Amino acid sequence: MTTMLLASALAIGILIAIALQQAQRQAVDAETRRVMSYALDIVHRSDAATDQFLKGVAQLAALKLDDPCSARGLEAMRQIDVRSIYLQAFGRVENNRLECSSISSDGSGVDLGPVDFISATGTAIRMNVRMPFAADERFIVAERGGYAAIIHKEVPIDVTTYDNTV
Repeated sequence: MTTMLLASALAIGILIAIALQQAQRQAVDAETRRVMSYALDIVHRSDAATDQFLKGVAQLAALKLDDPCSARGLEAMRQIDVRSIYLQAFGRVENNRLECSSISSDGSGVDLGPVDFISATGTAIRMNVRMPFAADERFIVAERGGYAAIIHKEVPIDVTTYDNTV
């Protein structure tokens, strides 16, 4: 009888251990899927912002403007800005200065500071730029062909944490 009770307790203990191990594996799998979903969303946002930037540069270059900060150039930048989901502004850069943009054309320019790195595609990236219109915020500025996109640093990583399975 004692042997039978001991065997029953051992069997129950083994089943509980298997159930706990299975529950832990399922929890890890579920969290891995969630993290991968967040990572894929960040990649999607970054890719979309890059696509919007490159299309904007191509559109402005195609205009072949003598003065990119002219009324025609500024209107083109505003149109690119308005149509872009992930870009906060679009502008013209010369000698590390944002000379004009879709949100400011007062002619004073903004010192963008040094380039942090140049991507494999030749895009100059500044990772921590202050803008006078939002002094407490930091922006990413991507520059190519004399044009720049201004992107809020939180945009690429602004992912939902809403869980509709709860």
